[in-house]
Amino acid sequence: MGALCPVTNKQADIRVVRIGALLIFSPVSTAAYLNHWWLFWILAVDFFLRGFTDLPLSPISLVAKGVCRLVGPGQKQNAGPKIFAAKIGFTFSLVIALVACQGFFMPALVMSGMFALCAALEGFFGICVACYFYQFVCAQGEVKSK
Repeated sequence: MGALCPVTNKQADIRVVRIGALLIFSPVSTAAYLNHWWLFWILAVDFFLRGFTDLPLSPISLVAKGVCRLVGPGQKQNAGPKIFAAKIGFTFSLVIALVACQGFFMPALVMSGMFALCAALEGFFGICVACYFYQFVCAQGEVKSK
């Protein structure tokens, strides 16, 4: 999946990504179930750090890397799709937080369910929905440039 449209030379450890997705699934599910919408502000900051900066300060990434150090390195792939996925996660977290702050809890709940489903697909099965969207976006860019 990372071979198409590599926008970075960075590599991502697949195990770190999957463990990170499982760590995201928990607060997304908890926030939606308990109406703790403020957790999405924290997730937005975490996704911002991963998607828009090179700072290694993302708490979720740090925990996932720590867990992976215990079991050894995993397979590497181009990080471009994962960086794109982090930007989508930032956008989703921010929109959910803003929608919930405006009192629209049902739309926030629906979006949270979609977000939790995407995190679960990545964490449990290695299926990155945003990465497929990334391929589509890159393919459309190649068609327009020809």
